[in-house]
Amino acid sequence: MEVWIVVKLGSVKNLLKTKKQPTPATKVAARTPDAFWDNINNVEEEQVVHHTFDPVKREWRQRVDHARIDSIHFASGSLRRAYYIELLSEPGIMYVAKISIDPEEDTDTYWQDVEIQMYAKQWAEKFNSYKPPKTVDFLNASVLSFSSRKSGQNICALEKFIYGKYRKHNNNYGYVSEEERNTPQSFSHFTYEASGKKILVCDIQGVSDNYTDPQMHTVDSMPSLGKGNLGSRGINKFLSTHHCNLICQYLRLDPINAKVEDFGTRPDQPMMSYQHIDIVNVDVYGDDHSGVLERQRLLHHNNNNGVNNGDGGGNYRHHHHHHHSHSSNNGLPHFNTSSQDGTHSDNDNDRCCCIIS
Repeated sequence: MEVWIVVKLGSVKNLLKTKKQPTPATKVAARTPDAFWDNINNVEEEQVVHHTFDPVKREWRQRVDHARIDSIHFASGSLRRAYYIELLSEPGIMYVAKISIDPEEDTDTYWQDVEIQMYAKQWAEKFNSYKPPKTVDFLNASVLSFSSRKSGQNICALEKFIYGKYRKHNNNYGYVSEEERNTPQSFSHFTYEASGKKILVCDIQGVSDNYTDPQMHTVDSMPSLGKGNLGSRGINKFLSTHHCNLICQYLRLDPINAKVEDFGTRPDQPMMSYQHIDIVNVDVYGDDHSGVLERQRLLHHNNNNGVNNGDGGGNYRHHHHHHHSHSSNNGLPHFNTSSQDGTHSDNDNDRCCCIIS
């Protein structure tokens, strides 16, 4: 029987801000998906706890599983290595485990990155609702903790493996690829305009328009979001190198350095039928870093076999009460989508959310 444990989490203290340079993945030629599957029966099973994040409820949930992870990475970036992995609850499905190269890295980075990616996925849904010529999506991301491994090697980021050529379209400091594709650039611009010019989703990369590992800038007057958040400086860097394209025009975004010639993807009509995009309102409330303590307790409990240790079905409940208060330093901004004149909002519950950590 599958047991889910629901734990509400709050914000976490912002980590050191660093500028991420575009670092293409370096593939290890010998490690192909076929090589992993051919050797799968020789890979040792490990008990794991699978942590998934619900961006609407702002809750982390977990369930016990088992996994087989490759011993050799197939790709490496500047911060993490990527390994093939299979969850035994989903046999035959290839996942990617991303593990920090630095064993001393603050493990809370994994949780923050997943939260950011799941919120970026909501922004993608909002972008798609305006029917651009190409839709975008972010892979479902989660955290996996290994029950029997020692601290520093007992956690990884997890997402499904997708086949295809991996490309980086922009980064969090104004870099734009030579291709300068219309769809990813217009998506980043869209998040800036739709948030009332308060946030920007960038560091867009992935296979086709299935993206992963984004960063999110917030204006300096808001709490900071994640390790790669460069605040207003990062936003201004994007604006300085962005060239509005035909999709930006279609979405009726404020023009920024419009392209003289645009040979990229073009919509069927010059402008969308809606008069403007809906602006997202931001409400911020915090909880004094209880999220960090909650995660540390969960990992400590799991690593001491507190989850599913023969207690009659693996039931585990962790009760933790949070006292929320409005805060300008750390908190959970909740993004409510509101239409100023009723031109677009088709659902009264339509909203995007974003956690500030």
